[in-house]
Amino acid sequence: MDAPKKIKSVKALSEFRLLVKFDDGDRLVDMKTFKLQGIFKDLVKDENLFNTVHVDKDHGVVAWQGGLMLENDDIYEHGTLVNSIQVAVLKKVLTRLSK
Repeated sequence: MDAPKKIKSVKALSEFRLLVKFDDGDRLVDMKTFKLQGIFKDLVKDENLFNTVHVDKDHGVVAWQGGLMLENDDIYEHGTLVNSIQVAVLKKVLTRLSK
């Protein structure tokens, strides 16, 4: 079995999407299409909660305020690989939106 994918960073995007930087590339994850159950359903209903996304320092996984965490392999498999040009465009758009 392969080791879990390592996450370097994660950024919340509009429409409940994540840009996740793994050690082998970036992935765009649409959390609205992720099969979330229980308390995880709130992630795609509460933008303020969703925007608390970060990499948990102790576990190295995608996490949110309140201790919500998802496994790296689940995020990796659900995400769409994006190339460096797409990442650059996303970062430009995000920078413009934050001004």
